[in-house]
Amino acid sequence: MEKANYRDKQLVVDILTAAFAANKSVHYIVKTGKNQLKRIRYLMDYAFEMCYRFGCVFISNDRQACALILYPDKKQTTFKAIWLDIKLILFVWAF
Repeated sequence: MEKANYRDKQLVVDILTAAFAANKSVHYIVKTGKNQLKRIRYLMDYAFEMCYRFGCVFISNDRQACALILYPDKKQTTFKAIWLDIKLILFVWAF
């Protein structure tokens, strides 16, 4: 595995979306309905952004798997982090 860079974001989000599309815990969190897969994608985008900023994102050498690590002690309250939280609420739960 190697550390992912920001250019890998779409690939990581694709991998995570596919991996969690049928996950019942994710379905419990994400609003159900017509655009549920789109909402799961927003959730995975949020996970990437938070881990990229306050942790590590790794991608396998064959680019078929990924791992996200979030370090809670490194998480900061920044304008960008607050904006990501607002977008998460709007796109995953509200719409």
